[in-house]
Amino acid sequence: MLNNTAIFKRILPFLALFIFSITYAGYTVIHRSSAPVKAEGEDITVSVTNIRAPLSTTDTWQWNAIVFVKNYFKEPFTTTYTVNWCGKTNNGEDSEKVPCEEDVVGGSFKGQLKKDSIQVQAKDTIFKIDHQSVQCGRVDVIIEGLGQLLARKTYDTPTSCPENLALNAQGSAISADGSLEVSPVEVILDLFKFFNLKAPEMNDTGLPIPTGPPPGSPLPTLPQQGPVVNCSPGSIVSWAGCISEQLERGVWSYYNRMVSDISNNGYTATKRQGLDTSTGPTGLFWCTNMIISAYSLEVSDGRPLPNLTHQSVLSMRRFFANTPSYKYLDFRNPGSRKQQLGQVRPGDVQIMQKVFDQHTQQHVAIVKNIHVDGNCNGSVETIDANSYNKVNRYTIAGCNVINSPYPVVAYAGL
Repeated sequence: MLNNTAIFKRILPFLALFIFSITYAGYTVIHRSSAPVKAEGEDITVSVTNIRAPLSTTDTWQWNAIVFVKNYFKEPFTTTYTVNWCGKTNNGEDSEKVPCEEDVVGGSFKGQLKKDSIQVQAKDTIFKIDHQSVQCGRVDVIIEGLGQLLARKTYDTPTSCPENLALNAQGSAISADGSLEVSPVEVILDLFKFFNLKAPEMNDTGLPIPTGPPPGSPLPTLPQQGPVVNCSPGSIVSWAGCISEQLERGVWSYYNRMVSDISNNGYTATKRQGLDTSTGPTGLFWCTNMIISAYSLEVSDGRPLPNLTHQSVLSMRRFFANTPSYKYLDFRNPGSRKQQLGQVRPGDVQIMQKVFDQHTQQHVAIVKNIHVDGNCNGSVETIDANSYNKVNRYTIAGCNVINSPYPVVAYAGL
């Protein structure tokens, strides 16, 4: 049988823990009741670390911002973080000596990738910052609050950007004065939300997906032909330009409404009303229809031609890859891109897929012009259907097409 001394020894550790807890709780209550209402700059420190930085224009960068609270305060406060992009890089050396800000001389400011705010409580906190990825230059994360700069962190890529490269303007663009411009696409999407309608499927940039219909979509029932537009044959590019002139804005405010028929070689590119996402007369003139029509209107040497069974980008890529009478350049290997870009010609097809050989987010277009210098820098222009622009211009930097909506996986052509 235990005596009182033995019992006391057994409960002593628990009693000590209880007394400590009560003392600590009392201290905390007194400390917090006497703490200032508002935080001061010396009450917190902020540390920023990049945790993900793929060199791409179709991905996302991520940062961790860790707030360390040294002194308790009662009211939460708001911090603002800004993510800026500049074109120059110092290969990681002294990159923070020249801040990446719009009004800094020599900063090579390209645009603002993101700006947002967050509420900070009186406790240690980790919050994530994510923004559009870039493939060159450097990115500055600037965190401000309590009337002062709390943290600045720079991520420096190994490659400086071409001087003419600016923030991608597929749906919303950064203007010359650094302010955010709202595009018609964004206005239309807001209307979808306002009237509680189902919005079109989005890609990871917040835009409707420019793509072809799913594999196996039913072939369109051809409508009664409308007025035939007279175009001068001579090249795939000239036919693509003629088709482009007959495209008007339809679904998503993209150029996917074909208003007139165009005929040559016994083939007719028929009009589509651009009222829905089908492949029929009321549906879209898809990006793949530009390829099918331009090639069918021009090419008459007896080789197989892309047709309405290739309206999905997936089917079209496989057609070009598996048809020996066409050039097919697999653009996925960085080591061979310089040689391949030297073989791309106007009239070729630029094939873009977020996930190779899967029907996800994808697009095709006709190459209008391409210019590449000895350092593998330059630009490529494309003629597009089912796109916000009829003609898109992409920058080539270090043999990479860096501001296409999805990664370029191949070029194909005659």
